[in-house]
Amino acid sequence: MIRKIAEEDLPQMLRIWNQHYKVLTSTEKKHTLNSLKEWYKTRKRGRHEYFGLFEGGQLKGFMILKYMKRELWIKMLAVDIKERKKGYGTNLLKFAVKEAKDKDLFCEVKIENISAINFFFKNKFKVLKFNSKMNEYILKYSRRSLRSN
Repeated sequence: MIRKIAEEDLPQMLRIWNQHYKVLTSTEKKHTLNSLKEWYKTRKRGRHEYFGLFEGGQLKGFMILKYMKRELWIKMLAVDIKERKKGYGTNLLKFAVKEAKDKDLFCEVKIENISAINFFFKNKFKVLKFNSKMNEYILKYSRRSLRSN
């Protein structure tokens, strides 16, 4: 089940965050529970929303979405290392595609995060541009399916 992350879910989110902190942000910042709570409380509700995929009450993965007028950005997407290759990331991504509706869907991926780049490529994202200042790719979701002639 995918739902918004509540404050009581933050300890589980922290565990997953700190497994992936080096590729989630340009600052490569590990969170403490207090810093994550502060980050969560000060977000702009309705603009930045945290979603988690839960199974049996356990958080398997999360993503942070940034809602804009004509765009939806996947700011972060991470799955518990022990739970990878089970479809959780794909399910979170499908949720984001539905959330985007008619908006353009984008994500940013650090250049060294090869597994994430391959994941997004496999799921119909294409490179839009490279941000050399942040050392990351900007990827855009393609709703069009490729047809063979």
